[in-house]
Amino acid sequence: MVELEEDSEEEDEDVPVYCICRKPEEGFMICCEVCNEWFHGHCIGIEREMGERLPKYICHTCNNGTRVRQAGWRVSHPLPSFPPSF
Repeated sequence: MVELEEDSEEEDEDVPVYCICRKPEEGFMICCEVCNEWFHGHCIGIEREMGERLPKYICHTCNNGTRVRQAGWRVSHPLPSFPPSF
């Protein structure tokens, strides 16, 4: 039994993690257009329908403007907030 537990721990290390929760892919996910990090919709308060209407999603970390400027984006309108309000 101990060997099986060690095997499952090793397998868990190979599973990619995402989002602020650092857990594997699950359900609806959305990608930040600046840092390319994926987020679970339920972790950031964005439902699938809302996410599909967003032209771009900028995560909370990137939305402070620093990464947006570094990426060379010119923003003439407010970026989607965290979570966006419709």
